Parts: sequence; structure tokens; C-alpha cells
Amino acid sequence: MRAQKPEEDRDGSADWPPERIKTIRKMLSLTQKAFAKEVGVHVVTVIRWEGGGFKPSGLALQHLERLAGRAESRASCS
Repeated sequence: MRAQKPEEDRDGSADWPPERIKTIRKMLSLTQKAFAKEVGVHVVTVIRWEGGGFKPSGLALQHLERLAGRAESRASCS
């Protein structure tokens, strides 16, 4: 299972589709609550990201990139 790379938005920020966020969370075996804590946001924010209601921005994007790297490393080791 590989997480897709984000596409670039017009403003230069990464577009994180809901499926990618959920895939990364599941690759790390994290609940929405635990994932939210790792990213530094409220669990409702993660629910909205995964549902397509919100897109991550700012500092959350940096945390998501870090977690995506961790998920990819874990996937390549198994």
C-alpha cells in the first residue's frame, strides 16, 4: 500500500486528498485521535480532512509530510 504524492495547488501548497490522509493514518496503525495528536490538531479536524470537508494547511502540512515519510519507511521495511 503506497500513499500517493500530493499535487501542487495554485498557491503552492500541497493538495492532500482525503484518501491519502486516511491511507497514511492506517499505514501507521493510528486512530483518528492518535493521528490528530501526532499532527497537532483536534480529532474533528482529522475527521474533516478524511471526509473532504477541510484541507490541511500551514504547520499541519509539515507534520503530514513527516508522517508520510514515516509511513513510507514502515511500508518499505515490511
